[in-house]
Amino acid sequence: MSNTAAFSRRQVTRPRRSFSEDELLRQFLDQAPRDLSPAARVARARLVAAGLLVAGLAFQWWFLGLIA
Repeated sequence: MSNTAAFSRRQVTRPRRSFSEDELLRQFLDQAPRDLSPAARVARARLVAAGLLVAGLAFQWWFLGLIA
């Protein structure tokens, strides 16, 4: 293997996470709700979709107001 191939492979591999980053990730994942019922998942998805729709419409109205 040539030196350039070894160098490019070394750049692609990610460095190992330190313990503090692992601990922060673990704490973040512990806060996430794990056991949502299917109905709760559907309700959450609908709320997110409605929020995105409202945000999109608000942006559209704002943008049309800018160019009008």
